[in-house]
Amino acid sequence: MKDIREKIDRFLDERMSRDEEQEFFRYLRSTELPEEFHEERELILQMAALQEPPPLPAGMEERLTAMIDNLAQESNTPTKRVFTLKLRHIWRAAAIVIIMLGGIFAAMWQKSYEEELLLAQETDTFATPEEALPHANNILRDIAMAVKITHNNAAKLEEDIILLNNIMNK
Repeated sequence: MKDIREKIDRFLDERMSRDEEQEFFRYLRSTELPEEFHEERELILQMAALQEPPPLPAGMEERLTAMIDNLAQESNTPTKRVFTLKLRHIWRAAAIVIIMLGGIFAAMWQKSYEEELLLAQETDTFATPEEALPHANNILRDIAMAVKITHNNAAKLEEDIILLNNIMNK
């Protein structure tokens, strides 16, 4: 159990490489943990799901490649006037959709966290600080997870925006 706690703490403290994180996620999915780790396991697996990029629909890459080729051919033919969307408009729309989805996921997660916090505030009372300490540790751990999710989403969004910007400026 000490090994599990160390892995969870290393993950929360962002001391794992991407490969180590992926291995840790596989371990959590495939191994039954003691009951005291179930809540943390679920939160970490939810964070892992947010980090994984959504799969592209079937044939999307081929359709985009064909669209790019058609746009290139049409731009090389001065006599042919066809109303088409420029590729940069498609990328802008995709970037807007990605940003909106990120906002939706963040809002859903925040609402869930706020509901759990309100429920905890309504039901938990402690006679001594020693009784409250484990619960305070759990709350701090949840806040650390929320910060890590937000940081990772912001970093991924920044990478996507740079990539889109590079593609649009070619």
